[in-house]
Amino acid sequence: MNKIRTTISFIFNAAHRNYNDESKEGFIHGHTFKVDITLQKGLSHINNLCLNEKDTVLFKSQYDEVDFWIFNNLDHALIINEFDENIQKACHFLGIKNNHQKVFVMPYQPTCENIVLTLERVVRGMFFEQDIHVISIVLNDGNDTSARVECL
Repeated sequence: MNKIRTTISFIFNAAHRNYNDESKEGFIHGHTFKVDITLQKGLSHINNLCLNEKDTVLFKSQYDEVDFWIFNNLDHALIINEFDENIQKACHFLGIKNNHQKVFVMPYQPTCENIVLTLERVVRGMFFEQDIHVISIVLNDGNDTSARVECL
């Protein structure tokens, strides 16, 4: 059976630090992240390539929905652990949230692995009702680290 999958890519810049980490990862630093999201429509169809009426896996509006979420939540944001109270207090004191600066708070360390898992949950939720499935997501931090989540 032929399967058609599409991979959509985004680049965003963000800063983060790992809470209570004594290594260099414990300091606020930034990355230019690249994320590749591979999707497939209609996993249960046997003899159908499962494309939409424009013969694509995704409509432009669906691509834009992912783009909108990434750029409104992660791009040029400070990504922090919810337990990192000192950074949260500093952001509040400096008025970062009130000056159109973004802070994205995660319930765990903002590592490449946890960011890619967050992206997987978000994208899966966006397309669940539309029979579009996340096959994999790869997040590269622009240095020497990438994390991949395989969904099937």
